[in-house]
Amino acid sequence: MYDNAAGPLLTRPWLEWFWGAYLNTPDEGADPRVSPLRAPDLAGLPAAFIVTAELDPLRDQGIRYADALRAAGVPVTHRPVGGVPHAFLSFTRDVQVSRDVLNEIGDAIGAAFA
Repeated sequence: MYDNAAGPLLTRPWLEWFWGAYLNTPDEGADPRVSPLRAPDLAGLPAAFIVTAELDPLRDQGIRYADALRAAGVPVTHRPVGGVPHAFLSFTRDVQVSRDVLNEIGDAIGAAFA
């Protein structure tokens, strides 16, 4: 949250704005349905494919979530992507790494339902 608080693209002030738009009251942020890392037990959740972007202020939360799921015995694939900001998947028309990672996500979903 601090390493990439100034962006690019997503900044800490934008995160605070989104958080305010998402919640009715600030205390709802403690609800595990909003903040899954606050759940007392993550065991039994389905397998996860988690993508984190190097330049995203939310990167470390994604890494922590992947680690917590793994510690709870949930099968996890964590795909860190270097050199990209939050929302990099929005650039699939112009950025090859965005297309590549989107294809990996599609492959993971396909494998989950195979």
